[in-house]
Amino acid sequence: FFIMRKFFPPPLQALLAALLIRFIPLGQSFSLPWEFPAIILLVAIFIALAALWQFQRQSANIDPHNLAKTTQIVQQGIYAYSRNPMYLSLALGLTAWWLYCGSWLSIIWLVGFVVLIEHLQIRPEERFLKGRFGKAYQVYCNNVRRWF
Repeated sequence: FFIMRKFFPPPLQALLAALLIRFIPLGQSFSLPWEFPAIILLVAIFIALAALWQFQRQSANIDPHNLAKTTQIVQQGIYAYSRNPMYLSLALGLTAWWLYCGSWLSIIWLVGFVVLIEHLQIRPEERFLKGRFGKAYQVYCNNVRRWF
């Protein structure tokens, strides 16, 4: 898992899941109006931009592979509602893609992405942040959900 975490950052993991959804469709197909996945995609883009803007605004470390540079807990803006809005935006983007591609059982690739992100990125980051910021981070975790 270390190799996956080190050499396949979350955006690449999402891209891999998107390729699996598209090129290894599973189960029966379904069809939805294109507007439905498009709305979900727009929400995902909004969340991603809000998260990136908040990190930029606070000059916070955005590199999930270099946690040692983390000097603060970002709690404002979108981070007041989700501790992981960047990962949430990737999951929503994949959800929109899955709905657009329309293969029922291909949701397994989406769920696989969420499980991998949860175990390879989010939990190690949380352990690090708890060690670095202690009670302050625990209070944040008690007040803000992991995903949304």
